[in-house]
Amino acid sequence: MGLTATPSSRPDGVRQTGFPLLVALCFAAGGLYGWSAVIPALNAAFDITTEQAGLVFSIAIVVFTVAVYLVPRLPGGFRNSRAAALFGLVGVVALAVAASAGSFMTFLVAFAIGFGAVSGAIYVLCITAAARHHRPDVATPIAIAAFGLGGATFGPAMRFLVADGWGLGALYLLAAALAATSIAVLFAGGRSGETRVDDGTQGQPTSAATQRASPLTVTLLFCAFAAGSFAGLMVLGLATSILESRGAAVWLSGLALFGVAVGNTGGRLSVGFLTRVMSPGAIVVASPLVAGSGALLALLAPSPMSGAIALTIIAAGYGLMASGLPTLTRAFTGAERFARVFSVVFIAWGCAGLLAPWVAGRLFDVFGDFAPAFVLAIVASLVSVACALVLHRRLAAVTKAP
Repeated sequence: MGLTATPSSRPDGVRQTGFPLLVALCFAAGGLYGWSAVIPALNAAFDITTEQAGLVFSIAIVVFTVAVYLVPRLPGGFRNSRAAALFGLVGVVALAVAASAGSFMTFLVAFAIGFGAVSGAIYVLCITAAARHHRPDVATPIAIAAFGLGGATFGPAMRFLVADGWGLGALYLLAAALAATSIAVLFAGGRSGETRVDDGTQGQPTSAATQRASPLTVTLLFCAFAAGSFAGLMVLGLATSILESRGAAVWLSGLALFGVAVGNTGGRLSVGFLTRVMSPGAIVVASPLVAGSGALLALLAPSPMSGAIALTIIAAGYGLMASGLPTLTRAFTGAERFARVFSVVFIAWGCAGLLAPWVAGRLFDVFGDFAPAFVLAIVASLVSVACALVLHRRLAAVTKAP
């Protein structure tokens, strides 16, 4: 069954004619995940420390999280496909300013705050539309995977452009893609009607599924997401620095960025198929186990090639978490309350995004090695496994309850 939905006749009035274009826009916004490709250019331009490089991604993640929380609570005019496209055009301006920045502070504000907010807004609008899709079990992982695929595409491409002498100008590639998809969404919205992506809470009765999302369940979802995302966000924020600190050549660094992004995307996309044979709870248990095993490999095998493989494994585990946790949240809340509940749970991702790259960069500056950061990532993964096991059992219990 395809993902091109016809205009909905459901009583909530949700129209999904533009969903594929929203996915394309989410793909461009996902270029945020390829950010570490420009770290060498940032170092050359402003002579920053590893901690400062990690701080850029940390701030971007925090701003991203704030946008994910706030956008579902904005008036309806800010929660449709046209609004997503306008957010995208603001992102184009932010990227252009970052690409021509004359100081590190200008870059930080334009990229981390400006583009970070835009990416978050587009992301939540797209996955909320996916949750309201007639096949949410397939649409949600695809929407989330599209965001990761943006990193897979733009990360390596920008790394090679940086190596070719483009410097921070490599960001213009991402700006062009974001401009093209934003204009396409605007054009389609004007011709065929906008895609409403509200959370559907207006006039909706509370379902049995909504009642399953108790405060304890939400807390466990929060902790599983925060701890389970630590290793992956550390890798996404500092992949280039991790590999090149081990002596990786530019070609291996670019290849590894591609592997990391493909692992991330593959993990996200696989959830749509795994839900046919596994419960969402089991997927969320498997995710930190995969990421933790990658962190252990990175710790025990410090060569550039083994590091590249380890980072890819971590990214795959993180991808499972990125799609599995929203799917598990929806299983507890139902479609009616998904956007509002998940926007709260998503704060956990922001906390991990703030701490992981920043703390890892700080540990490297202090110890001259990323080994302590990988130890911390292993511990966080184990915490996530514990929380996920409890969630798995709770979901099984409420599913069996009459």
